[in-house]
Amino acid sequence: MLSWPSTVTLISASSIGIALCLIAVGVNFYYRELRLIKLSSPYVNNVIGLGCLLCYASCIAMSVNSYWQIRVGLCWLQAVLLAFGYSCAFGAMLAKTWRVYRIFTNVKLRRVAIKDFHLFAVILVVVAVDVVIFGIWAGIDPLQVQTTSLPA
Repeated sequence: MLSWPSTVTLISASSIGIALCLIAVGVNFYYRELRLIKLSSPYVNNVIGLGCLLCYASCIAMSVNSYWQIRVGLCWLQAVLLAFGYSCAFGAMLAKTWRVYRIFTNVKLRRVAIKDFHLFAVILVVVAVDVVIFGIWAGIDPLQVQTTSLPA
């Protein structure tokens, strides 16, 4: 169980992180027509920002759950937010790295055009793995509250 100051600190730090994510996504969206931003796939950058935002939200869910001990609902929410946030952020970076790899390992020096929808397909595959894992987990062994009393 977290103490009250730890809970407030964690929620504050996560809220600052969420605000910074929203600012970064906003700047990325506003300047998406600039050449440098356009070359970096602004929509995929927004998926990275969304993933980071979800990870920060999972920290808030964890701290609230640890302090007030609401249990199953927030435990499930925390796990889902963290997994999907990480998958969105990592999947988007993986897709962008894959595109750079494809471009620079082009032996025949042909023009390689990997569009954003190819990158979104990679991200979708990574997130789909999470959906399958959480579906199996919820079906086979869902989270449960279990209280254990230790002898004094």
